[in-house]
Amino acid sequence: MDKPAAQGLKFPARLTVLILAAVTVFAVLPCLPAGSRVRTAAAGVWRPLLRIYDRSAIALGSDAIGNVYLTEKRMLRKTEQYDENGAEASVRALNSFAQAADVPVFLLAAPTAAGIYADTLPEQAPRADERAMLQHTASVLSGDVTWIEVYSWLAAIRDEYLYFRTDSRWTAFGAYTAYKAAGRKLGYNPVGYDQMVITHKYSSYYGNLAQEIQYGRGAFAPDLIDLYSVENAPALSRISSLTPDGQTELTAYDQPECADQSGNPYDVYALNTEPMLQIETGRTTGKSLLLLSDSYGASFLPLLFPHYRSLTAVNLELAGETDWRGVLADSGMEFQQILVLCSADSLAQGLLAERLSADGH
Repeated sequence: MDKPAAQGLKFPARLTVLILAAVTVFAVLPCLPAGSRVRTAAAGVWRPLLRIYDRSAIALGSDAIGNVYLTEKRMLRKTEQYDENGAEASVRALNSFAQAADVPVFLLAAPTAAGIYADTLPEQAPRADERAMLQHTASVLSGDVTWIEVYSWLAAIRDEYLYFRTDSRWTAFGAYTAYKAAGRKLGYNPVGYDQMVITHKYSSYYGNLAQEIQYGRGAFAPDLIDLYSVENAPALSRISSLTPDGQTELTAYDQPECADQSGNPYDVYALNTEPMLQIETGRTTGKSLLLLSDSYGASFLPLLFPHYRSLTAVNLELAGETDWRGVLADSGMEFQQILVLCSADSLAQGLLAERLSADGH
């Protein structure tokens, strides 16, 4: 009797599905940016495979995982080329905004860690020239906008803990360095470092870059989340969250309960969770400032408390399509200065064009 023809190996249906899914994950991952929604959604289910994939990529000599470069000391955002149209649109919107404003407008475009430490990347690693982009931005600002230069201040002490190891943003000390640089232009005398009270809020922070990939923990030391305040400074008189529906009073700018609830230590800064804040500092004299910022402003804002009578802050990223101008108008606040603070990445991605343009919100 003839033997039946070989039919090949048979696998249980569930095992077959698992193998096919694993193969798919490993085939598709190289095509997905580390922060993509697809990869983020898959992370919960396929976290072990993602971790194996990322570690394998590093073991095979890769200097990047998705959009994150890995250097000896830190992770850096991978940006091969800046969008010139986005940066120019941001500048046009800011120039128009400042021309319409009846108070002085200042721009502090914060260098990113990738800009300050670009020379730590392998020679063959493509990297956009962030410093050149910032210099060009300064050169095309209108006379209605005052440029606050901070790149040289940060670069001069680059060996200090200016930027997180696992996050794209600056640390509280990086923000303090920029605060000192801004004093002369904004008209305040910066408080000396020896007069600062530094509170370590979290000591095991793995930031947004580490969250995008599965490689960070153990390979890099965790980061510190610090809160700076001035020694013997009076408590804030009032701090409120502004929304189109009204105001909600907060107990303090420091909000560990929000950080604990969200699981994100960076949420200890109120401006990282509240799109708009209104702050009465307790000073009876001094100017009123409007801060328009991205998440870089979260650790910068409390450094301004000793110098202003009142501060209003808008996180342009969180505000989204909210009519923040209308909310501010309804609040009745008047400002003597406007400070626009954003990272080089936000500038190049057109954040100011989206949020400051005359036909936008």
